[in-house]
Amino acid sequence: MSNLANSIKIYHPEKITSVLAPGILAVTLYFYTQGFDPFNTPKQIILLVLAAWLAGFVVEKFLKTRFNYRKIESQILVISGFFLLSLCLGLVFSENFLRGFIGETQRRNGFLTYLSLVIVMLYVAISCSMKNVIGIIKLAVATGLIMSTYGLAQINGKDFVRWDNPYNSMISTTGNPNFASALIAIFILLSLLSALSGVIKGKFVFLNYVVVVVGFFVIIKSNSRQGLLVVFFGVLSFLLIWLILESNSWVRKFRVLIVFALSTLSLIVVAGMLNHGPAGALLYKQSVSVRGYYWRAAIEMFQQLPLVGVGLDNYGDYFKQYRELNYSLTHGFEITSTNAHNLFLQFFATGGIFLGFSYLVLVSYVLVIGIKSAKKSLGRDRLLVLTLLAAWLGFQAQSIISIDNIAISIWGWVLSGLILSISIEKQSTKAQVKNGNKQKINHISLFPTITSILILIPALVVSSALLRAEVSALKIRYLMSTSNQTTPNLLEDESEKLFNGLFVDQNYKFEAANALVSKGSIEEGLNEIKKLNVSNPRNLDILRWLASYYNAINDLVRAKEYRLKIAQYDPWNLENYLELGVLEKQLGDTGSVKFYKEKILRLAPMHEVAVRARERL
Repeated sequence: MSNLANSIKIYHPEKITSVLAPGILAVTLYFYTQGFDPFNTPKQIILLVLAAWLAGFVVEKFLKTRFNYRKIESQILVISGFFLLSLCLGLVFSENFLRGFIGETQRRNGFLTYLSLVIVMLYVAISCSMKNVIGIIKLAVATGLIMSTYGLAQINGKDFVRWDNPYNSMISTTGNPNFASALIAIFILLSLLSALSGVIKGKFVFLNYVVVVVGFFVIIKSNSRQGLLVVFFGVLSFLLIWLILESNSWVRKFRVLIVFALSTLSLIVVAGMLNHGPAGALLYKQSVSVRGYYWRAAIEMFQQLPLVGVGLDNYGDYFKQYRELNYSLTHGFEITSTNAHNLFLQFFATGGIFLGFSYLVLVSYVLVIGIKSAKKSLGRDRLLVLTLLAAWLGFQAQSIISIDNIAISIWGWVLSGLILSISIEKQSTKAQVKNGNKQKINHISLFPTITSILILIPALVVSSALLRAEVSALKIRYLMSTSNQTTPNLLEDESEKLFNGLFVDQNYKFEAANALVSKGSIEEGLNEIKKLNVSNPRNLDILRWLASYYNAINDLVRAKEYRLKIAQYDPWNLENYLELGVLEKQLGDTGSVKFYKEKILRLAPMHEVAVRARERL
């Protein structure tokens, strides 16, 4: 038994990167082209398996740590526990429990993802030494080089994958130019600041500067300002905190002036993003004003359901109910959003006061610990902490204007863990000096391995189910684009896998049922769509489909029922009111026809839908 225990090196602090580093690398870079969602679900699966394996050590470490709130480990446990309990509360009260559990389609920011991210952060925080921190920064540089190089190939039309991509070609390994530019920007910050500050030395520094140059080039070519803004606010944060903490005489002399200048510059940049001031023409994008609609809708959701929110990652089911009329008139009645594009507002809207507040506490705690650690450090150690803080603040900056993406998120949570780990190490060193440098001998035990295996089993079951659903959903889309004698049978086989599978995205089931109807299996497909409507009555795509279906078979009463439900969940959809008016006209209810016509003309008298309302009603 002792030989077996000694052979398990994965949990020894010196071997921390042997699983963590490959895991982070895989989450960031891996994509799976044989699945319906090639980016988010594969990354979620890898993250889930990684966190399950690391969980054993996290459990053992905290069981062995005697609770003392003066210890950073205990504080982290309490704050992280508060966040996780809030996540559980949000999940329990989610109307769409499955979506809350696995996350929105092609987002995957549900309970599983955040549980996994917290575990990774805790593992990094309690296990990393200063040596490990340097190693993970080098890993970030190497990852940034790979991502930037791949982005460069995409820009030049040399991508080895033929993506069905509506965006700029520079999506790297994230699937979206905004996500790619923001993540590469974080790598630029770590590369640039660690090289200039001397945190990274030797021949490896050359790679740092390569990442900076190539990274900047692909960010500019991506036409995404997010990356540039992340770099700007990261460097600005580094300089401001360094100036405030630095005791050098010339710095003290000009500190107030420099801080004022940098603060003024940041205000000009923020104002420019909002289309105000001299930088407006350079920095403003139309998407910023659109985000205002998303943010206000999230605030409205929170105000209506302040305790538990609308359900984890369920923003999309409620957006049209809480969006403003101007959004519908400007961007279209069917255009929607499945995320608040602000992580803090997303948590408040979908998880309520407890989840939003607990995340604010967690972020604030990491910031305070980081600044305290930088203040207590000197020389190269201080520059190391400031480098981590700058990259971490860059991550926080993008999370204020963007959607949480797993490839980016894992770095944000790993950086949180690294910042906390430095403070833990300093506290442990101080305690050792106080106790006469008596160090405890690390004993390798089987407990964490057994615990991890027990946690890994259900994680693999969920992961396998998610992967099977991705493969079947893609096959169904392929079968819809082809037609031969075997297509109907193959379509039914793949559809059955989705209908009977565990943890299957409901949108995948809907697409499969819709495919069955299109290929002639009308009764089977219709029954499945009705089941989906019962399990998720707010899904507007399903409601529109059912309304159109019953209208097509001339069952006007049922078509009207579904149109009324659409009006309940999408009150600013004037196209739906027009269809209701047409239905009422066919049913002979002239009073209702007049009501819907006047409603459309009152809300949007100059809109194109008003013209059609005058003609048809």
